[in-house]
Amino acid sequence: MAGPEWPPSPWRLLRGLAAAWFDANPHPCAEAQRDDLLQALGRAGPPAMWLPPVSFAEIPYYQPILESREQKRVLHFDHFAVLSEGNAGACFCFDYQFSLSGRQRRDLALLLARMTYFGRAESRALLSLVETPPGNLKRVAVAGDHSSPPLSRRRVLVPRNTFGACDLWAEERAGGHLVQATIKKRMRRPPNTEWVDYAVPPGLIRSSLARGLATSASRRPCVAAVQFGLFRRTPIRLPDLVRVAREIRDQAVRRFETTTGEPSRRLTGREPDDSVATGHRHAFWLPEPDEGTGFLHRCTVWLPDGATGIDLRELDALLGVRRILTRDDYPILVVAERVLEEWQELTPSRHWRSLTPFLASRRGRRLPKPADELRRMVEESTGTAPRVTWRLGPGSLGRLTSVRTHLYSRGQWRWTRRAAAWFDLEFDHPVVISRPLGTDAHFGLGRFVPC
Repeated sequence: MAGPEWPPSPWRLLRGLAAAWFDANPHPCAEAQRDDLLQALGRAGPPAMWLPPVSFAEIPYYQPILESREQKRVLHFDHFAVLSEGNAGACFCFDYQFSLSGRQRRDLALLLARMTYFGRAESRALLSLVETPPGNLKRVAVAGDHSSPPLSRRRVLVPRNTFGACDLWAEERAGGHLVQATIKKRMRRPPNTEWVDYAVPPGLIRSSLARGLATSASRRPCVAAVQFGLFRRTPIRLPDLVRVAREIRDQAVRRFETTTGEPSRRLTGREPDDSVATGHRHAFWLPEPDEGTGFLHRCTVWLPDGATGIDLRELDALLGVRRILTRDDYPILVVAERVLEEWQELTPSRHWRSLTPFLASRRGRRLPKPADELRRMVEESTGTAPRVTWRLGPGSLGRLTSVRTHLYSRGQWRWTRRAAAWFDLEFDHPVVISRPLGTDAHFGLGRFVPC
């Protein structure tokens, strides 16, 4: 298909439920109960869907050649849709208009809880039963149910009313595996499925990501921040925060230098003579951990002076970052989601807490303790000294978290591991902490947010 599968197909939901059952040990329910549930969903007819606005994009790559040098490289495209976040978050809903028995609801809830991705493995997701869809989503139904306004049509793969549970994993006529049989016989669709047109309201699907929106108006667009989604088959751990930020930064710098033949002070944080730029006006590369688990799921590149206009080539270099590697692990897919003209209008508050751990200067006999050093930095930034108390990190993290960070010596740097601390700050009157503090603040450590 020359584009992403959107709206998502109900057939994919059934495949995911079946895979969750086969993956579970012990199985959540008996085979007969599994088949009853899958067939009830498959024969219920095409469900309505509640969808957020999305943007389409693609990642080109070449298939590796392992057998022969004479074989030509094959160009592939990974198509994907980026869900825009509103008050309801980045979510969508299938709306089935039929009733499940109590046993079927229990089985469905157990299988949904085991599903950790929807689509490809990089598309991490949480699935659950809900009674009503969240707000800020638009209802999309089978074409023909609406007459106005003008609607675009999107083909969606749905099961037929003769659907059977084994249609999800076996192709009986070929006597083999479904996917293998589908490819070998060049079938247009899996057994007992059909294409159904859904009517999508105008404006719900955007043809491109933020690149076109941000670069079309001016050769020096106003960009205060660029937000990226981070996706990997395995969760991205918080100790890799600085390394993730560094890899994104290095790839953007390489892209800019390859295009222009010169360095960018805004991206590198270096002056033309290679000395460190002062004043904290260059880019901050800020991965954000999830407050519940501590895993990284987003990265914001904050450009403190970008609201007055930046070089269009710098923006292109940022939006060109697609995939990074942090170590001998799965690659991280970096998806540009939004380009913001304004970012982070913080409300003054008396209470602030660590969003990412604070890393003090390298410890020595003459250096203050981390809490004392943080108190001094905050007083210099806000004009008032806070009361500093230790706190626990998100998920299972304690008061100290080992992070991979930079160690500079004689003009060179290397990776090292150090312990960063989590703190709560309390002031006598509301203040604003406008930027990260401490070591490697430009790579995401030392961020504080109002409670």
